[in-house]
Amino acid sequence: MKFDYQAYDRHGAKHNGAIDASSLEDAKKQLKQQNLTVVKLQETLANNRSKASGPIKPLTLKELEIMTSELALLLESGVRIDRGLDILAKGSESNLGRVMSQLASAVRKGDSLSSAMSNLKGFDHVYVSLVKMAEESGNLPLVFGQLAKELKFKCELKAKIIQSLTYPAVILFVCVACILFVFNFIVPRMSGLFEQAAELPVYTEMLLGLSAWMQSYQIYLLIGVIGCVCFTLHLANTGQLKSWVSRVFSQTPGLKSSILLVNRIQVSSSMAMLLTSGVKLDQALKLACDGITWIELQNSLNAARSKVSGGESLTLALSNTELYSDLSLSLIEVGEESGELARVFDEVAHRSRADFESWTSKLTSILEPLMILVMGGIVGGVVVVMLLSITSLNDVAI
Repeated sequence: MKFDYQAYDRHGAKHNGAIDASSLEDAKKQLKQQNLTVVKLQETLANNRSKASGPIKPLTLKELEIMTSELALLLESGVRIDRGLDILAKGSESNLGRVMSQLASAVRKGDSLSSAMSNLKGFDHVYVSLVKMAEESGNLPLVFGQLAKELKFKCELKAKIIQSLTYPAVILFVCVACILFVFNFIVPRMSGLFEQAAELPVYTEMLLGLSAWMQSYQIYLLIGVIGCVCFTLHLANTGQLKSWVSRVFSQTPGLKSSILLVNRIQVSSSMAMLLTSGVKLDQALKLACDGITWIELQNSLNAARSKVSGGESLTLALSNTELYSDLSLSLIEVGEESGELARVFDEVAHRSRADFESWTSKLTSILEPLMILVMGGIVGGVVVVMLLSITSLNDVAI
C-alpha cells in the first residue's frame, strides 16, 4: 500500500511525499524512524494506485519529453526526486503515470533513478548514462534541463515532418479515390457505347482494359495495401523501420545528405551532453553511436572510437567517417586543442539543426507542387483519354 504524507523534521522543514507500507501504523512507524513529525497521513487515492497497475509500454517521444521537462522544473524548484516522480504520477494519465509510479517506487526502495530507468523500455543508453552521471555529480536539474531541450527539438522536428507530409498525402488520397471512381462507375457505363464501334483507338482499348482489370483485381490490390501497412507498422514496432529507411536513404542520391544531417545532430548533441556531464571521450563516443541506425556509419564510428581509445586524436579518427564536414572537423580540432569539445559539439549540433530545418522546408516547397502536378497529370490524362474516346465515336458515326 502507498500513503501520502505531510511532515516536519526536527529543524522545522516541511516534507511532502509518499511511502510504501503494509498499513497506516507501519507508515507512521517508518516516518518516525526518519525523525519526522507527521501532520497528515492518508492512503493514496485509488485512481493513483490504478495507474501503477496494468502493462507498462515504452514511452513515446512526446511522453518522454513531457516527463523530462516537468521533472527538470520540479528539481530546479527544490523538490526531491521521489516526490517529483509522485507528483508526475498523479498528474499523468495511463502509461506515463504507470511509468512514473514504478520509478517512484523503485527510488523509495533505495534504487538509483538511473538503475530504475534502465529496467524500463523507452529510456535509451545515452539518457540513462546522463542521469547516472548527474546523480553522481549532483547535477540532476541541469542534465534534465539539457535532455528536455534536446527532446523538445526532436518533437518539434517530428511534428514539422508530419505536417509537411500531410498535404501531399491528402492529395494522393483524393487522386486515388478519383481514379477508382472513374474506373468503377464512369468507364463501365460508357463501355456500351464503345461496343458499337467497329474499331477502337488503342488508347480507348487500353482504358477499357485497365477499367476491367481494376474491377477484377482491385480487392487484391486493397489486401496488398493493407498488408504493406501492417508490415510497415510491424517494422516500426520492432525498430527495424528506421534501419531500413536509413539504408534506403543512404543509397538514394539527394537523400544521403539528409541522413548524414540527422545522424550528425544526434551524435553531436549526445557528445555535448555526455562530455558536459564528465563522461570520458571514448565512452561518450560509444554511447553517442548506439542509436545510429545506418549500419555502415555506425561501423565507421566504432572504428573511430577504437582509434581514439588507442591514442589517436578525435579529429583524425572522425575524418575517416562521412559524418562531419571539413568545417566541422576544423571546429572539433580547435575544441580538442582548447579543451572545449563539449561546447564545439553543441555548436555543431546547433548548426546542423538549422541546416536540417532548411532542408525540410525546401523539400516541402518542392514536394507539394510536384505532387499536384503528378496527380493532376494522372487524373487529367484519364479524363483526356475518355474525351478522345468519345470524340472518336462521333467520328465513326459520321
